[in-house]
Amino acid sequence: MTLTNRQLVINFTKGHQTGKSNNMEILDDKIIGYGHAIYADFSNKNGITAFAGWYGHSQSTTKHINLIIDYSNTISSLKPEL
Repeated sequence: MTLTNRQLVINFTKGHQTGKSNNMEILDDKIIGYGHAIYADFSNKNGITAFAGWYGHSQSTTKHINLIIDYSNTISSLKPEL
């Protein structure tokens, strides 16, 4: 079942380790965008970290990052990839 982007992020905050929306997916402890961009990471130490380095990459990526930031504990300027 394909989730909305918001539901995917909410599920991630609840500890889900799988799930897909149109262009994002939960892969273990990460939210991945477009199959390669790590948009968020979860660790027991820091909670959810949003990777704002992807901000501005495209209009839809910016929307994804803004959504994730709403639920994040930490914002990083990094732009990690798989």
